[in-house]
Amino acid sequence: MAPLWSSKTAVTQSGAERRTPKLPPRPHTASALVVATNAVLPFPRRFASTAQHQVVKPSPTKTNVACKTRAGSDAARTRIVIVDGQGSTRGLFREALARRDDYELVGEGRTGTDALRLCRQLRPDVLIMELMLREIGAASVVATLREQNSPTRTLIFTASRHETALIDAMRMRPHGFVHKDESSPAIWNALHMVVRGGFAVSATLGPLHERALSGEPGLVLTSRERAVLQMIAEGQPNKAMAKALVTSDRMIERARENLMKKLDAHDIATVTRIAVQMGLV
Repeated sequence: MAPLWSSKTAVTQSGAERRTPKLPPRPHTASALVVATNAVLPFPRRFASTAQHQVVKPSPTKTNVACKTRAGSDAARTRIVIVDGQGSTRGLFREALARRDDYELVGEGRTGTDALRLCRQLRPDVLIMELMLREIGAASVVATLREQNSPTRTLIFTASRHETALIDAMRMRPHGFVHKDESSPAIWNALHMVVRGGFAVSATLGPLHERALSGEPGLVLTSRERAVLQMIAEGQPNKAMAKALVTSDRMIERARENLMKKLDAHDIATVTRIAVQMGLV
């Protein structure tokens, strides 16, 4: 991941922003985000490494808390869940969101299983997650949330360059897709657009998004089949799959059989190779 985003904005005790003299403007590059720009607060340069493996539990006293915005009006804060296997990324978001009065971090997780559990328990406004998650990938998480008519909007924030995995996830129609190499303003703009009900994608990922929408041929799997495929490749036993997908061992056995037939695969090695080709592991 690229060096993260030195701060150019200071915040006084009164909540007003004080800006330092601006550097010469950066030349326009293809990495600019395809959304309208808005005023943003950059990510901090440091994060607490001691919180690398911390999982934030929601506080009942903070849920749906109304706060004063910088404009002076009352508004409910946008409730955010972060899911990423890298503790450094979660820590970065934790510190950045703590500096904002319009967002509230209500939960953190490391795996796709965590993502679905937190969305089910907390019903956040936005789920921000890495594409390449353990147990259940982000594409399967997005598909499952859509099948469940979940109100949570999804923003994939990834370092992956795996075209097949990126296109597969884009076909699941997340509400935002941003690469971790993007600048701080681009990331905040994407989150702002997703919260407002729009869609945001990095310009660097635009060509892949067009391919995803073009109906380019690909293997069509259900969200459960995709999750089972990934967990087979990771070597997960049936009981672990059943627990992650909140189902029975018998249903997992049936899903494995149907998946093997659809893939025309007769052994685990073939299934694993297909999962690797799809960028699931």
